[in-house]
Amino acid sequence: MTRSQLFIDAAFLLILSVGVHYSMNVHHQLQMSEQRNNINEDQIQDIMGQLLESLSEDNLELAKNQGHTQGLLTINEPAEKKAYMEIWHAGYYNGIEQEKNHEDLPERLVAE
Repeated sequence: MTRSQLFIDAAFLLILSVGVHYSMNVHHQLQMSEQRNNINEDQIQDIMGQLLESLSEDNLELAKNQGHTQGLLTINEPAEKKAYMEIWHAGYYNGIEQEKNHEDLPERLVAE
């Protein structure tokens, strides 16, 4: 082989190795990019889930507060206030009766 032939062969091998190295580097960068995108996508899904959950809880709290406010406004009307007080007291006394029944429960079970 002549010197020029050796030089051409060495240049060809050098170009071939640079091409293989470049293609491997590009493939590795594409894999890293895909992994980074997957991680970012997962993080975005987690954040969106948390935001939607928080929004749902906030809406529930707002609905409770709205109902509470509407109830207070309704109670302040004289006709509604009397009816509300009657219902409230009936429930209160019913609760007291249930407490008395539960206090007597062990004595009734022993007597049976």
